[in-house]
Amino acid sequence: MNQSKEPTKEQEQWFWEKCGLDIRNGGQGTIYWYAPEGVVYRHLPPIDLNNLFKYAVPIVDEHSAPALEWVMGEFCQAVFQNINPTLALFWACFRAFGGEE
Repeated sequence: MNQSKEPTKEQEQWFWEKCGLDIRNGGQGTIYWYAPEGVVYRHLPPIDLNNLFKYAVPIVDEHSAPALEWVMGEFCQAVFQNINPTLALFWACFRAFGGEE
């Protein structure tokens, strides 16, 4: 998988749902994303390091310590290879959740 490739909207939606965010219809065609701690997003949350470490990494950790070690290894490797660390972490968590390109 290309670690610097941008995900599709479908991949992003699947990913955030795996992170525990819930999509709800707000009426009149408005969609809201509800995070587990109560934060409400009008659009999909941005894929940034803050959100990945806030929502995705803890879910990976809950399911498997070896998976977390692998994800963090992928992240560190990306940093050392000058690959976008945000996308590298996204794709590593995506694969840890069982996602396929």
